[in-house]
Amino acid sequence: MKFLRSATRSANKRNILFTDEAYFLRDSIKNVHNTHYWTHENPYVLKVTASHPSSICCGIVGDELIGPHYVLFGYLTGQIYTSFLEDNLLVGTVEIYSRYNTKSNNHAR
Repeated sequence: MKFLRSATRSANKRNILFTDEAYFLRDSIKNVHNTHYWTHENPYVLKVTASHPSSICCGIVGDELIGPHYVLFGYLTGQIYTSFLEDNLLVGTVEIYSRYNTKSNNHAR
């Protein structure tokens, strides 16, 4: 929140990019963003993942929805996300403030 407060003070709020992604599997829809497991019996919970998920990434800048950007048969990687920013966001030279979650479950490579 400290980052967001400083960005809103120094920039127009319409220049802040918010993004998220969701993964779709054959048997369910999962949004694994900041997933936590709490248990007393087994502290080593096994998380089963499908081998061929599809994912969707979208963003919001001001009151505009950007996307959705579909990633078929795979996870959202750093290279695919960069392509989304450069090819789909289409903001030109507008300055955008963003903060990326660095949790390991974001699959950024």
